[in-house]
Amino acid sequence: MADRIAEFGSDSASVTLTILTFSLGAEGVRDNLRNLLRSGNNVRSVWMLSANAEKLDERLRGEGLRY
Repeated sequence: MADRIAEFGSDSASVTLTILTFSLGAEGVRDNLRNLLRSGNNVRSVWMLSANAEKLDERLRGEGLRY
């Protein structure tokens, strides 16, 4: 968990990304973030994921955003 907090950040929204790694794996969260960053979103947080849920992979949309 400490490694993921170091990667994603320690504020509350970023820690939520860390929690998502337990379901999706760190690479799954990274892939979703990369896809959104490529499409012009420059905020790296769970709120960005939530606002762009239709662009996420099925696992994150179906499970991860319900935390």
